[in-house]
Amino acid sequence: MGVKESEENSNIKKSSVIVAYPNPAPKLVSIIISNQMNSKAECTIYDATGRLVKTLFSGKINTEHLKLIWDTRDTDNNDVEPGIYFVHVKTDNTQDYVKLVIVK
Repeated sequence: MGVKESEENSNIKKSSVIVAYPNPAPKLVSIIISNQMNSKAECTIYDATGRLVKTLFSGKINTEHLKLIWDTRDTDNNDVEPGIYFVHVKTDNTQDYVKLVIVK
């Protein structure tokens, strides 16, 4: 049983670029983008249907760790509904995402 559990855990995808916490989150989410210094980057939030919810950052990263705060509001400044969202980061060198659960 222990081998099967570790095999299953090894299939879980973890981003090497993005950390989002807390997860699940009731209101504020901290998002840290790492190891992308001097890259052009865009950090966006999508809902489970693939709809763009908000662009959090678009520009050049000038630091080793860029920290962003998402207040769980969309582009129109409305609170998002509880559910599954994706933090997507696209840079010159990589494209990555993490799943985020919003609870109210």
